[in-house]
Amino acid sequence: MRSDAPSEVEFLRMLADETRFKILKLLLSGEFCACEIARRIGEKQPATSMQLAKLLEAGILKCRRDGKMIKYSLNDNRVVRIFRILECKQSGHSGFGRPNFSRRMCRSEN
Repeated sequence: MRSDAPSEVEFLRMLADETRFKILKLLLSGEFCACEIARRIGEKQPATSMQLAKLLEAGILKCRRDGKMIKYSLNDNRVVRIFRILECKQSGHSGFGRPNFSRRMCRSEN
């Protein structure tokens, strides 16, 4: 974990907002600009941008300029682990979209 990453409590607070949760879930699949994120999660751009700023400030996201656009992506591996745990819980350990997924993956990872 990065030294400037938020504490576990702050990290979980960031996940507790529905818009931020949807943003993080989307960013598991790759890098997107704010307008594409807003469109895909069904939120207005100003609300999405405000939540992106909070996630950036917390160190959970990173961004890079691509021409005139700013692209956002995950910057904290705990996001992947949390969503993996949630998927395990929902699927009864049947996998995280992968056929060779094991129950071991549903346990806490370092």
